[in-house]
Amino acid sequence: MFFSKKQSGKKNIKFVPDSPRAERILQSPTPAYKNVPEWYKRLSKYTVSDVKFSRLPTETSGPNDTNLTAKACKPFLDSFTVGYMITLPTDVSIVDPDIYGTRIIWDSNTNMVDAHSALQINGLSVPDEYESSPYKWNFHWAIEVPDGYSLIYTHPFNRVELPFHTLTGVVDSDVYGAPVNLPFFLRKDFTGVLPIGTPVAQVIPVKREDWTHSIGTCEDYDPFTVERIKLHMSGGYKKMYWKPKNYR
Repeated sequence: MFFSKKQSGKKNIKFVPDSPRAERILQSPTPAYKNVPEWYKRLSKYTVSDVKFSRLPTETSGPNDTNLTAKACKPFLDSFTVGYMITLPTDVSIVDPDIYGTRIIWDSNTNMVDAHSALQINGLSVPDEYESSPYKWNFHWAIEVPDGYSLIYTHPFNRVELPFHTLTGVVDSDVYGAPVNLPFFLRKDFTGVLPIGTPVAQVIPVKREDWTHSIGTCEDYDPFTVERIKLHMSGGYKKMYWKPKNYR
């Protein structure tokens, strides 16, 4: 595999279509920040919008009741924006097999979904709300990363509303130059259309390094870490500890 680095010194991830058709009409992966869910965008930072503090006044609630929503949690937002997102390149319909004779259909020439046998995951305890046999998203883009890096493929972080769950895998994409197909479980109770652009997997580059671990003592712990955050009415973690993470 040949890999060209950006002159800026930043790490470069390269998405390579597996066919002229994929190059011409199928959407490539995009930075994850472009796929933040609409419900999060609409969410207010405060549960009581006219009280711009992290805690509600004691006359309206308990002394420790927070006035902040998930919109104020920077780690939660980071989960939506880290890495890159694979999205559906076509509409996919989830239908009643008793009526259509199949569970998943799509109106294009793109090979979107294959099925797996439950025997391939024999012993895995699948949650009751999902069908026991997995399916597989067929992905039509190879991904290249610099030497020494792998890619984590996983279900889009904190997207519990999606009617499927994509399984997680780690691929050494600095040497493996083919598309990665992604097994997933489908909710039993879902029928409807998954529209083009639906996020199906989050892809995060990670550097391969050797690690060891150790166990510290309570003397190693800084008890004032959280106290420093509380010096601010809101946004203490962002102001004191958070670091930017850029994926473009």
